[in-house]
Amino acid sequence: MLVDTDLVVVENSCCATYYSILCLTIVGVGTWWFVMNYRSSRDRFVSRRAEKAERDRRQIEDVLTGSLSEDESNTKVMELDASELVARMQDGHLKIADVLSAYQKKAYQAHLETNCLSGVIEVDIDTISDELSRKNPASCILYGLPISLKENISIKGMDAPRGISRLIGVEAREDSVIARVMKHHGAIPFVKTTVPQMTASYESGNPIYGRTHNPLNHDLSPGGSSSGEGALIGSEGSVLGIGTDIAGSIRCPAHFCGICGFKPTSGRISKLGVASAMPGQKIIHSSMGPMARSMDTVTLGTRALFSPIMFQLDPSLPSIPFDEKTFSNKKKLRIGYYVDDGYQPAVPACKMAVEITRKKLLEAGHELIPFKVPDVENVMFNIFEGLLADSGQSWIPAFEGDHMCAPMKGFYDMISLNPLSRIIKNLMWKMRGERRLARYHYLAGGRKPDAVNLIRVLTFLDAYKDTFFGLWQKHNLDAIICPAHPVPACPQDICTQVIVSWNYNILYNMLDCPAGVVPVRKVTQQDIDQLDDYRGHYDDTFDKIIQTASRTSVGMPVAVQCVSSPFKDEVCLRLMTEIESLMTSQ
Repeated sequence: MLVDTDLVVVENSCCATYYSILCLTIVGVGTWWFVMNYRSSRDRFVSRRAEKAERDRRQIEDVLTGSLSEDESNTKVMELDASELVARMQDGHLKIADVLSAYQKKAYQAHLETNCLSGVIEVDIDTISDELSRKNPASCILYGLPISLKENISIKGMDAPRGISRLIGVEAREDSVIARVMKHHGAIPFVKTTVPQMTASYESGNPIYGRTHNPLNHDLSPGGSSSGEGALIGSEGSVLGIGTDIAGSIRCPAHFCGICGFKPTSGRISKLGVASAMPGQKIIHSSMGPMARSMDTVTLGTRALFSPIMFQLDPSLPSIPFDEKTFSNKKKLRIGYYVDDGYQPAVPACKMAVEITRKKLLEAGHELIPFKVPDVENVMFNIFEGLLADSGQSWIPAFEGDHMCAPMKGFYDMISLNPLSRIIKNLMWKMRGERRLARYHYLAGGRKPDAVNLIRVLTFLDAYKDTFFGLWQKHNLDAIICPAHPVPACPQDICTQVIVSWNYNILYNMLDCPAGVVPVRKVTQQDIDQLDDYRGHYDDTFDKIIQTASRTSVGMPVAVQCVSSPFKDEVCLRLMTEIESLMTSQ
């Protein structure tokens, strides 16, 4: 049988053409569907964020301005610290409702100035007052005290989206353990405060609520991620707040806003009902702790947290109540100190804070020993590699179709670089002397996620802990003082990437040391003038960012950081309290 080869060729050509058209159609339809679906999700999320922001704005205005009595003496209430407020409510000299009302009014004023609130907690003041009146006042150490909570601390019936649109409307089914403990002691949670997106930045940007501003200078950042707590308490809109800290998120905003903040050992505080920026990771330890304008109030809040009810509600915690004997011990301490960890020197204002504190402690009879922190560079690189061991797959899906603020976008861009672009950029950065930047970008996506690398990181960090605490024992230290942060409060967006300035904070999350900050001085013009002579260890972009970050920070507060060994929280609190006393007596 003869076959017309020309006809076969034509038929095959037609089939190939039809197949090509079909493939192109499928690809085109798929691309169109993806784009439309993305736009639909984006538009839906934009609408959802706007509705959420407006709804919360109205609630904040209605509740915080609608319950004020005309005859209350707000000034009298605001002049008292937490212990005095509790005592006067317990003996009946102040009404619980009046104290709450005074702080509601002050919180609203603070919010108008700094944009620090994310929501109002429903309070049935008559029921609460009745319940407290039937309790033994002496057993309620926070009797009637209005407190604020960071947004990611769950309250039943409230959502906590943390700037992530798909989490709007996802309400908590019950209170977090921390909220239940504080209520048990008589506290009244009355507002929740703003956080940066995903609680993963020293900045305050949030696509739902916008930015929060520093209460002392609205052009500067309040720090993060407990941004709203820092701004609210720094504005005197809350007497006691609870923040969370996974890389300095209590200490940075406390330092920036001129208040006290304490991060306890993670094993002494329940995490049940508290949303984490990176759930599941074991590289750095997250903790929750008190923030306040005085160490007396910080210690009062810690006493409430370190109480038997905490261990009853979360039996995974060791039963270690607050150690009053250690806290009140008057023996002189051996204290290590440093102002430069070998990775990123603190600027002159922050170095001077440590030096002033060192001299005061020496005069008070304590022994001060220079301390050299070992190998911080490799610690920072290993922490970073461990946190991104899954190439961001634990958090990137949450942003599908959603808006990413600059800090999260920065991490996403580092992770998502294609191999060729990564190689080219790394070569360029190394040629420019950007060794740290090149290393971080390589670690962000230079390897496939696998357990081998993660185990290697964990092994390195375990060995580092042995080295660090070996030095601690060698010097027979009770505590360490060091910079609270490399810089004081700086303009928004300066420290968008936490890796620029995280070294003085995240180290003690990895080591799980109790750590807190106490304001000791303010930035002077002399501090700013000395920035011209500031030199980092790398002469790279990070060094230049730190050098220029605080040029507009004259008059802003500067804290010192106090650190003790794990589970010796009361030693850290004792040192913080003594430093506050020494500074106020000068």
